[in-house]
Amino acid sequence: MGERNRGSSVCFVAQVRKASAEHCVEPKSGLLRSKHFPKPNKVVYLGDFAQALLTCLDLPDTPVFDQLPGFNEQRWGFRTSSGSLNVAVSSEPYWFFGLFNSSYLNVLTCEGEYQDISRLLFDIDAVLSQSPWEITHGRAYDKFARQHNLPLSKDNENNWKAHLRSAHEHFQETIDLYEDLVTKSLSSKPEAMETAQQDLSMAKKALLDRNAPGIERALSRLEALMIQFNIVTPYQEGEEYVIESSDGINDIPFVDYTDENMDIEEE
Repeated sequence: MGERNRGSSVCFVAQVRKASAEHCVEPKSGLLRSKHFPKPNKVVYLGDFAQALLTCLDLPDTPVFDQLPGFNEQRWGFRTSSGSLNVAVSSEPYWFFGLFNSSYLNVLTCEGEYQDISRLLFDIDAVLSQSPWEITHGRAYDKFARQHNLPLSKDNENNWKAHLRSAHEHFQETIDLYEDLVTKSLSSKPEAMETAQQDLSMAKKALLDRNAPGIERALSRLEALMIQFNIVTPYQEGEEYVIESSDGINDIPFVDYTDENMDIEEE
């Protein structure tokens, strides 16, 4: 665990499957804007993966484009941050001259703690309809990867899956920890035990559904229940892998850059 908790920079490649002109970039600042932004702008095609990334980041800074879209509106690069996690994404054509959405891939570079990166990828994979590492044109991609120093298809898939396994294990360990504590501490309190078992069941179901916010909500309720009975919880003991309260938030935090009524201010 110690090795995984250290900060790291990791590269992942994702297949783009859909893209549309829902956003633009303000050339002067390089900031991402909605397509209804009234000032001079450049249209940008973000694609399904980039939009899923922005959905899953926790209150990210407004993305800043290092590579502005030009004549090819689906070729670009931006960076943003969320807490201690820094991410950069570039969109590149790798097949058939970039004539189709499936001709593009996104290169995601993440800098931060291993577990934070794993959690982000866990959420992205849950949002997308198809696994992002499944490259549509495999042979073309491997040729492109060799030319641009990117991981080959199988290496990229293994990297994605390793981080997803880590996130899953993280949640499973936390659920198991709470389940053990419930068994030891609430066995003499039937009503509290029933409520705790319901929350544990919901957390387990949410894990099967890859619903990280659902897991957090269930464990937050369980945390509150135990505090009510003056039971010292793992979170209070400072265990690093215990999930903090989600404060009743029912959805993944999302900054909606497509809302025409939203005025995104430069940080």
